[in-house]
Amino acid sequence: MPAEGMVHALKQIHSLLKPGGLLIDIHPAGEPPPIHVRLAQQQICVGWVNEESEFVSYFQTDTALAQAVKNGWFSQEQQTRFAFVTFADTIHELYDHLAQSWEDMIIEQQVMTQADDLLRSAETDKEVMVREWIKMTALRQQPIP
Repeated sequence: MPAEGMVHALKQIHSLLKPGGLLIDIHPAGEPPPIHVRLAQQQICVGWVNEESEFVSYFQTDTALAQAVKNGWFSQEQQTRFAFVTFADTIHELYDHLAQSWEDMIIEQQVMTQADDLLRSAETDKEVMVREWIKMTALRQQPIP
């Protein structure tokens, strides 16, 4: 949904909230999440998860939220970032899991191969993981003059 459509949706949300109500927006930060293979205490970055859409919708969301604040519909109370980490025993399990909900996710074949090669090590304490940064923003509904 382009930013204009998101702004319209935020205006509708504004009208549905009780006076002074709180809107919590949670979405990915819009940066390619790194994929690491952990072998005991060592973490090796093998690549990143990319998107066909190049994370555009997350930047559109940021733009729409900023416009809603500029329009006076909301005031931003707080914004934070946190890491959401997904673990798997193999890169193929990680890929299959991510593909279930992340439609335009891309993990390049060279990343898959490098992770596979590292996970073949004799180390018994090993896993593959992806760390995605998430933005969470609290917006307080403001009265429209």
